[in-house]
Amino acid sequence: MARRGDQRRVSFYAPPAAIAFAAVGGALLVSAAIDLTDEGADAVVLALVGAASAAAAFTLYTRFRSPPRYRAVQALTVLTVVWITMIAVGMLALGLSEVFSELGESRRWSASLFESTSGFTTTGMTALPDVDAASRGVLFFRAAANWLGGLSAVIAAIAVIPFVTRTRDIVDIDHTNEMTRRLAPSIDTGIKNVVRVYLVFTALLVVALIATGIGVFDGVAYGLAIVSTGGFSPHTASFWSERNAAAEWIAILGMLLAGANVAVIWWILRGSIGSLWRSVELRVYAFVVVGAIAAVSIGIAGPDDVTASRQAVFAVASAISTTGLVAFDWWSWGPGAQAILVLLLAMGPMSGSSAGGFRIRRMIVLWEVARRELVRMVFPRAVHVVKMSGRPLTDNTVRSVAGYLILHLGLILGGAYAIGLFEDGVRRSLVAATSAVSTSGLLIGVRAANELTEGTRLMLIPLMLAGRLAILPLFVSIERATATSAAWGRRLAGRVRT
Repeated sequence: MARRGDQRRVSFYAPPAAIAFAAVGGALLVSAAIDLTDEGADAVVLALVGAASAAAAFTLYTRFRSPPRYRAVQALTVLTVVWITMIAVGMLALGLSEVFSELGESRRWSASLFESTSGFTTTGMTALPDVDAASRGVLFFRAAANWLGGLSAVIAAIAVIPFVTRTRDIVDIDHTNEMTRRLAPSIDTGIKNVVRVYLVFTALLVVALIATGIGVFDGVAYGLAIVSTGGFSPHTASFWSERNAAAEWIAILGMLLAGANVAVIWWILRGSIGSLWRSVELRVYAFVVVGAIAAVSIGIAGPDDVTASRQAVFAVASAISTTGLVAFDWWSWGPGAQAILVLLLAMGPMSGSSAGGFRIRRMIVLWEVARRELVRMVFPRAVHVVKMSGRPLTDNTVRSVAGYLILHLGLILGGAYAIGLFEDGVRRSLVAATSAVSTSGLLIGVRAANELTEGTRLMLIPLMLAGRLAILPLFVSIERATATSAAWGRRLAGRVRT
C-alpha cells in the first residue's frame, strides 16, 4: 500500500525491475570485491556494472511504486520482466569482462547472453571452454546468478503464481501443500518466509561443504549452485574435480533437498518431520529416487559395487533435481542408464522447488487421469473421480495439467527441430532441448555446452527461459507484447491517415 503523500507514479513493471537491478547489482559488487582477493582482472568491470545496476534500481524506486493489486496477466508478465532484467545485466557484465575476450565481438556477446541466461534460469550449461581460467569474481558471479535465479523461482512458485492463477486448487490438495499454505498464507508473508528458509538452507549447506575440506571458495560456489539447482561449477570438470567422497554425499543430500518442495525444508528446520510422509508427492519423489538408483547402479556395475552405487546416487540426485553437476564419467555408461537420467531430468522433482522439469505432482495427476480412462474403457457406466491424497481434483485442474503437458512437449519437440538445424543426430537435438526446457545442465551424450554450435546455443536461450518461467508467464508476456505492438500500430496508422 502506498504511503500518504507518495508522489511516485504507479507502474506494474518498474518496481519489480528495480528489485532485479538491485539484486544483480549487489551480486556484482560482491563479486568485484572477491575478485580483488585474486588477480582482480575483472574487478573494475564487475564493480562498474554493479554500480550502474544499483543506480538504475535507485532511480526506478524513487520514481515508481507498485499498484495495490496485480491481476493474473500482469503478475505473470512481471516474472518475465524480472528474469529478462537480470539476464540483461548479467550479459553486460560478462560481455565486458575478460572471460570471453578471446572470441570475436559478435560471438563474445552471444556467449555472454547464453552464459547469463543459463545462470539466472538455473540451467547450468556453460559456454566457457575452460572454467578454471576464469577470474574468481566471474566464477562467484556465475554461482550468485544461479542462487538469485533459484530464489526468484521459489518465490514465484510458492508466493506468486498460486495466488494469481487457477493453480491454487492443486496446490491445496496434497499434504505437502497444506504445509505450503502455512509457509505462504499470503504473498508478502510467503516471500519473507521463503527468503528465510532459502538463506538458512544455503548457510547450512555451505558450512557442511567447507567442513569436508574442499575449500572456502569452492564450498560457497557449490553451495549457491546446489541450493538453487543451478549447477554452475567453479571448475571445468564440475564436481569431478573435488575427488572428495564426503563432499559428494553432502552434495547428494543438498540436491535431493533442493528438489523437494521448499515447505519440506521449512518443516524439517522447524523439527516437524513426522507428518511429512503424509504427502503423496513426497512419497512418489522418494520412490522414484530409490528405484532409479537401484536401476542405474545395477546397470553400470552391479548391486554389490559400492563405488558404482555412489556414482548412481550422485547421478540420480543430479538428474532428478535438474542440478546437472557431474562427478563421474557418465558418458561411458550404457544407453539404459543414460536413458534413465534423461527421463529423470525431463520429469523433474517436486513442485514448489527451484528445480525445473515437468514436476512429479503433474505426473501424479496424469496418472490418475489415465486410471480413470482405463476404468471407463472397462466399465463405461462407472463414475470415477480423479483424486489426489483422497480429495477430488476439479476439471479445471485436470485440463490445466493436460494443457501444460501439450505446451511442454510442444516446446521440447519444437526446440529439438530448431536445434536439429545446427546439430547432427536426433538424440543430440532431443537431449539438448529436453535439458534446456528442464533447466538442467546435464547434457547426456554431450560433455559440455561449449561443444555445441553457436546456432544451437542461441536456440537454447528461449528454451531455458521458457522452462524457467514454467512456460505460461513467457507465453502471456509474448501475447501482451504482441497486443501492445498492434495497438501502437493502429494508433500510428490513425495519426498518419489524419
